[in-house]
Amino acid sequence: MINKLLERYEELQKVELVSITTFGDIDFGNHKYKASFYINSLFVSANTRSAVNSAQGDYVPIFLSEIPRLFYENYLPLDVAIVQVSPPDASGFCSLGTSVDIAKAATDTAKIIIAQVNPNMPRVHGNGFIHMSKIDKMVWNDEPLPEVDYSKDVTPATEQIGKNVAALVEDGATLQLGIGAIPDLVLRNLTNHKNLGIHTEMFSDGVLPLIESGVINNSMKNIKRGRIVTSFMAGTKKLYQFVNDNPLVNGLNIDYVNDTDIIRKNDKATCINSAIEIDITGQVCADSIGTYQY
Repeated sequence: MINKLLERYEELQKVELVSITTFGDIDFGNHKYKASFYINSLFVSANTRSAVNSAQGDYVPIFLSEIPRLFYENYLPLDVAIVQVSPPDASGFCSLGTSVDIAKAATDTAKIIIAQVNPNMPRVHGNGFIHMSKIDKMVWNDEPLPEVDYSKDVTPATEQIGKNVAALVEDGATLQLGIGAIPDLVLRNLTNHKNLGIHTEMFSDGVLPLIESGVINNSMKNIKRGRIVTSFMAGTKKLYQFVNDNPLVNGLNIDYVNDTDIIRKNDKATCINSAIEIDITGQVCADSIGTYQY
């Protein structure tokens, strides 16, 4: 749907596009869009990087959990929310599916809601639902969801990192998982652990074997015991089929999921993320390799 919007650039002027992570072949940085679209990125993706590094866009440094406040308190008012949803259920409710995160706040506050209804979007339990009566325009589009597969990023070094970090995880821990090959490789080395839980802003295919084997059972969590708590999912079709109408998975708004007052109520809350850069003083410049406990 975004590509269809970009195709109509000659009809539009000075439209600000606000986004977090975006997937797919979208040429935001094309110079011909300069007078039509300004890219205000709250999380830089590969397809927005050239735009935000030019006069055609910008990046707002902000915690993901704080973005809903921009919408609810009118710091960044939204005229239109463009979202992708599942088909409505028997009661008329559509699911935001794989991306509740800030989409819930966007649909709560935007003046106009445009929804691409995609039968491939899973219906995810939690609070990421919107009734079709609240949607101003609905467009049916049956297309595969973007898939992310981190297996191509595996190297001997990352495999060893996965083993080393997995050794730091305690039985009964509640895990937060970052994006990329490292968290998935850590998960691959947790097969002998017991009673792990998930409370994480995102997760991908790496959790599935541990759920199937019972290593991840969420039995030791104090918040949403017995349930996976997440805000968005990025993986393969297997993951999307797993979360579809699965009461084990709760997709919730990001200001709840990433609230440290909520996170620290789970014993042994352990964060597993990947480093992008560390400067010569040893200070972490981005996410860090390893585990942290609240």
